[in-house]
Amino acid sequence: MRHQMHWELEPQTAGLGYASLLPDRFVGLSAGSDPGELTTYAFALPSLAVFVNARIATGGWVRAEILDAQKQPLRGFTEADCQPFSGDSVRHPVRWRGLGQSAAPVGQPARLRLRASQARVYAIFVVEPGETPVYTRFDAARP
Repeated sequence: MRHQMHWELEPQTAGLGYASLLPDRFVGLSAGSDPGELTTYAFALPSLAVFVNARIATGGWVRAEILDAQKQPLRGFTEADCQPFSGDSVRHPVRWRGLGQSAAPVGQPARLRLRASQARVYAIFVVEPGETPVYTRFDAARP
């Protein structure tokens, strides 16, 4: 099969290509050496099993905090309480040192705020209790 053809009469109007992407990595938000910040809309937090899909450069980091609906950090779940993570993973687990020091905001309206340096964040997701954080399973029963 020849892929390079010369079109004498008209320009090429069709083609076929192939791309391979990791899950949820079609587009991402990048932070350089100056830290960047992302805050979600308020939503009912189903659990504290929070994961981030991100590619983080050497020397970079991502940290998260949980905010109440009025954008105030919750004690025990602040950026300072978050254990920074790095590397390249579709499911970095987010962990807070203060977990258990305050009432967990599960089921309450909350926001997540991420701060990152030298990283590209693709997705944030929270799994429900007992749910496994996998991308390869699709549940037809859910809308």
